[in-house]
Order: sequence, then C-alpha cells, then structure tokens
Amino acid sequence: MTSICCLACAAAMFVLAANRPNTSDSREETARAFFAAAKYQEAIDIYSQLFARYVHPDYIYNIGRCYQNLGDPDKALQSFHEFSRKAKHLDPELRKELAGHIQEMEALKAERELVSNKLGAAGNASTVAKGDGQPAAQSGGGQTKSSPDEAVDAYLARLRTTPEKFWRERALEVDANKLDKTAGLVKNAKPSDPRLADYQFYLATQYAGKHFTLRLRELQTGSQSGQDSHKVTSGERKLGPKISSTFTSAVDYYLGATKKKDFARTDEALMGLAVLLQANNMEPRARNVLLQLLLSFPDSKQSEMIRSMSRAE
Repeated sequence: MTSICCLACAAAMFVLAANRPNTSDSREETARAFFAAAKYQEAIDIYSQLFARYVHPDYIYNIGRCYQNLGDPDKALQSFHEFSRKAKHLDPELRKELAGHIQEMEALKAERELVSNKLGAAGNASTVAKGDGQPAAQSGGGQTKSSPDEAVDAYLARLRTTPEKFWRERALEVDANKLDKTAGLVKNAKPSDPRLADYQFYLATQYAGKHFTLRLRELQTGSQSGQDSHKVTSGERKLGPKISSTFTSAVDYYLGATKKKDFARTDEALMGLAVLLQANNMEPRARNVLLQLLLSFPDSKQSEMIRSMSRAE
C-alpha cells in the first residue's frame, strides 16, 4: 500500500512538473524578447508552441497580452477568459490586473464596432465621387499598372511589416490650444461653411498625429517583462484610454472631411484614414478605404504612392 501511495504521489508530481513552464526552454527568452520589441505576432507563435508543449495557462495570458497590444480585442478577450478558466488560483493582484485588461478590451471592442458602423454608413452613402472610377490601364512607356486589388494588398503588406515607419511619418506634437480652438470652430460652423472640411481635416491629422505619438511612446517605454519570468506585462497601460480616444476623434474628423464632395484634399484624408485603421487592427476597413481612394482619385499623388508599393514588390 505504501508503495502504491508513493507511486501515486510521484505521478502527481510528474504531472505538475510537466505542466509548469520550463525556464530552461530557450523559446521563453525569445518570446519575451519579441514582446519587448513589439513583435507581437512572432511572440504569439512561440507562446502557442510553448502552451502546446507545457499546457500552462501563463502562456495563454501572454498570448492575450500580445493580442491586446496588437489592438485585437476579440482574440485578446478569448485568451484572457480562457486563462481565467484554466488558472484556478489567481492571487488578488493578478486577478485585478486581468480584470483591468478585460475591461480595456471590452471598451475597445465596443469602440471598434462603433467606428465600423460609422465607416459602413459613410460607404453606403457614397460620399466620395471623384474621377471616373476606372484607373488607367497603362503607365508611361507602356508598362501595365497593377490592378487596384494588387496595389492595395502590396501597400497593406508594407504597412504590416514596417508599421513604425508609417507611425513616425505621421506622429505630431500637438498644439492643444490650437486644437481646442479649431474644434470650437467646427462645432459652431454651419454645414454650408466652405472652411468646414479644412477644419475637420486639420483636426483629423492632429488627432492622428497625437495617436501615433502615443503609440510610439508606448512602444518605447511600455513593453517590459514582468517579475514573473513566465508572464509579460506592459505596466498599467496608462496611455491606453488616450490612444483609444485620439483614434476615435481622428476617424470622426476624417469622415467629416470626406463628406464634402469638392474638398480638395479628400484623397489625403482617405489615405490618413486607411493608415489609421490598419494600425488599429481594422485592415478590412482600411482595404476598402484604399480601394475607394484608387478608384475615386486614380491620378492623385496618394494613389501613385499605393501603386508604387506594388511595383516595388
């Protein structure tokens, strides 16, 4: 009987050991390095491998943190809830931290749905109508241009692989007083005011610039590994609410600017909107906006920029 009990205890200890993260696994360090470098998809791939090997819930938590930083609330919430189910005995501090992450992602999900509805309404209203809707078939020298779909896919691929480059190009230090003054002008302007679209475009670029400045700041200061070597954290994510609010404001003002059919900078507004959407995990919407830009403004500088990505490929 004693031998059987000893064997049972030994088996139980083996199971616990098998399920505990293995600090000697070099993939742990690699995944944490990817997280710290904001290479979240690469970190997700490794944490998924580690979970499959060791079946420890900490890896699910880490995957959730990666999706949180990618701005994907659906997948982040799925991971956090799965972690909560599997990690039965959470200390109060971690439980509080987890609740904060879930609350942030639920708010982000609601915000994204609101933005998506606005974009859908704008698209259904067909507010942008310039150009003949048919890009030229050939460029100089008889070289065939890529199709709009191919050009947009190439541009989005570049946005995905070098996001910081695009963020830095658009990051701005915002003059808060001028921002508030212009917002007041928009609020009090009549719909027929010829300056309204200019005001809205200015506010859109300012809020987008502030948004990307905050995103870059979060990358530079936030992505650190926690004291627990198996969990990753970026502190309290104090910039999160500001990042979300600047995103929503920028989208609203970009959409406002594109409603005026004779606005001279509608192509720039569409480009700014598309980059902003892609950076916030709304790539299908960004793709629609870029296609709208190419078809409505085939000869614009912004459209040429998109097509040049396809030729560079």
